[in-house]
Amino acid sequence: MSNFFGQIKNFFERQTENFRVLLATMVLNTSIKTMTTSRARGASYLQLYLRSLGADPQQLGYLNSLTHIANTIFALPIGWISDRFSLKMVAIAGFILSVIAPTAFTLSTTWAHAMPAMMINGITVAGMITNVFFITSVREHSDRATAMSMKSTLTSLVGLVVPSLSAIIVLNFGGISVEGIRPLFIISTFASLLILIYAALKLKEVAFLQKDTEQKKRSLFQDYKEIASIPAFQKWTSTKCLRSFFSGSLMPFYSLFYVEIKGADVTTIAAMGTVATLGALIFLVPFGRLADKHGRKKIIYLTRPFNYLSILVAILAPSPEWLILAAFFGALQTVSGLMEITLEHELLPAEQRGRVAGFNSFLWGLAGIPGPILMGYLWQRVNPAYLLLLPILADIPFLVILPTIPDISMGESELYER
Repeated sequence: MSNFFGQIKNFFERQTENFRVLLATMVLNTSIKTMTTSRARGASYLQLYLRSLGADPQQLGYLNSLTHIANTIFALPIGWISDRFSLKMVAIAGFILSVIAPTAFTLSTTWAHAMPAMMINGITVAGMITNVFFITSVREHSDRATAMSMKSTLTSLVGLVVPSLSAIIVLNFGGISVEGIRPLFIISTFASLLILIYAALKLKEVAFLQKDTEQKKRSLFQDYKEIASIPAFQKWTSTKCLRSFFSGSLMPFYSLFYVEIKGADVTTIAAMGTVATLGALIFLVPFGRLADKHGRKKIIYLTRPFNYLSILVAILAPSPEWLILAAFFGALQTVSGLMEITLEHELLPAEQRGRVAGFNSFLWGLAGIPGPILMGYLWQRVNPAYLLLLPILADIPFLVILPTIPDISMGESELYER
């Protein structure tokens, strides 16, 4: 045990100050967001709030398409700015959005009033850039999967109490209703403001930003054309977009499935969030260390089936209690997702990672614009359980191309050494 804590201590001592600041702010920021979104797949008070504001499934689809539209508009410029000018500026902008979004939701009185809030909430590329900032702040390649796992583990530790706290607040203010859920957004606003102030005071700019004048004269489109021309990156991105179309498009509707079809109440949603968080807490660091030792791709293949099992258990659940088991299996999807993020950030050199995040976010947003509208339409016309199977089918192409993607932690060639 003392050896384990000694390793953790050594790990922190060899990291940068930015790493420690970003670790604290990202853990707290993510924990605050889970008050309205939950760690369990799609168990979102946000979607139930929009439903309570009067949105039907089709209108819920329109609202969630707005998030993809906003992300598509801002993704490429934000990614480019982060590489060329300031990672810190983009990260701080992400924290600012984390203050504005819950404020806008608090002030919404109809689902239409929530449209600006959904657009602000949809600019997820800033959060992706903050992940780039975090990864870049880790000194060694061999520490990166551990660093991502540690961030999620600490988030899970803090987040163990968040689902129960959210449930208590919602129940005391009126249950699953506008009045019951709105206090969660008020709390998120003030907590996010404190995080923003701390980050603005403590973060420092990173050293790799390009200072060469000729490089800076290149246009946004020239830079992205260079990245998009890499064949292995094309395969990675195209299969990821296919998955995002189905999984992202369905995400707003999981809450409806749990509550309106499976009969989940506030207590069940809280239990799902707690169990998902506990599962992540148990698995993240051990699998992170295994990934640094044996490779990210092996861990993805090992944990991926549990994602499918989670979906199938939720579909077949004979009672709401079974959804809690589904949430536990879904925790291993968190491990797989973190391995993907780590692998993706290492596809290109540090000075291009902001653009990679921006490019991926742009394509994810573009693919996701029609998806929620289509799913909202189908949700009212076919058995929703059939729709929940689509992400499993969409995952197959990704698993097929994964062996061709280099894992530099295992000494495989990097994409930019082509």
